[in-house]
Amino acid sequence: SLAAAMLAKGAAIAYLGPSRVDFELISSVGFGDNGLLKVDFRGATLLYATILKAALHSETLGDAWINALKLYYSLKETHYEVSTPRGWEDLALLNLLQATLLGDPAIPLPKTEASKSKVDVSVNGAQYSVSAKLVFPEEYQMVEGTMPLASLNQQLIVRLSRPAKEVVVCRIYTYATEFLIGVEKVFEDSYTTSIVIGGNVGGILRVAAIVGNNYIHLALARAGLAIENNKLKIVGLDLLKLFSSEPAAILVNGKLYTIAPGGLTSYTITLPPTASTIAVKPFTYYQVLAIDPSEAEKLLQPIEKVFTLELGKTAKWRVETVGGKLGFSEAIREHVETMGVLASLIALLVFIEAVILFLKRKSLS
Repeated sequence: SLAAAMLAKGAAIAYLGPSRVDFELISSVGFGDNGLLKVDFRGATLLYATILKAALHSETLGDAWINALKLYYSLKETHYEVSTPRGWEDLALLNLLQATLLGDPAIPLPKTEASKSKVDVSVNGAQYSVSAKLVFPEEYQMVEGTMPLASLNQQLIVRLSRPAKEVVVCRIYTYATEFLIGVEKVFEDSYTTSIVIGGNVGGILRVAAIVGNNYIHLALARAGLAIENNKLKIVGLDLLKLFSSEPAAILVNGKLYTIAPGGLTSYTITLPPTASTIAVKPFTYYQVLAIDPSEAEKLLQPIEKVFTLELGKTAKWRVETVGGKLGFSEAIREHVETMGVLASLIALLVFIEAVILFLKRKSLS
């Protein structure tokens, strides 16, 4: 095995782990305050987390191992009946029978004081939130909490009460139940208390920070529509993929204008010239069918808001967003100036026509 080979070559002094594939069980999943990811593990993950905690209070590796195994087995929540080829078996017993310690159990463990200082986390800029029932649709009956959601004209700012040794922000392309797939790093820093997420960074974002002996894991979302240089940019299409089909429809003034292809996280098109309202909507919300229709409609409202852009009255003029506020472009100013010249010419023509008519009447009289 890999563990035995590493020990034989002196690449490791001990191995703590399963002798074969372990069993995992997740009893609940969701979000706490500010999108703090909460996953309640009851299987192998809990077993080895218990071993690591026991190592902080044990003299030797063997002591930590024995104390952790006893504690894990004593926990009521670890005893679940799981289906195996041999029939129904106890989850805790299966994991304990496969737990293996290779190495000298008398290896002394360094004395380490676990940090108990609390780290406060705050998230600013999120006007909306996404229900955990949409993020984890297959487990909607056992999930709770919400994930902060910001539109593109708002920055997401994460603040920590203590400096983090390391902070990494990643874009997540797909959530597969509780596991994160397709991670792309978009931000990294160290010894900071503030993380700013802006620009065209969007989609489902994972913020991971190490503060002392604390590990902080947040899930955030940023998505919507923005106008840049006469182009319409759609960001965060991967957020829609959590609970809807691909591709998505791009509606202009309530009518289908074009389609955003599937498999994309962002998409850019030329701004429709007569657009007053632009919206991006999936053709089918397939995952939320498991939720009560009235509840699903309520849960989807924040998503629909960030993917809708109101430009005001129908106009054939180009518009721009500056600092999140709608402003007139040079094209509008040129149009207004042209209209002013035309109005002056029309007034002059009317005046000349009136003078001619007056002179004709005078000559007839």
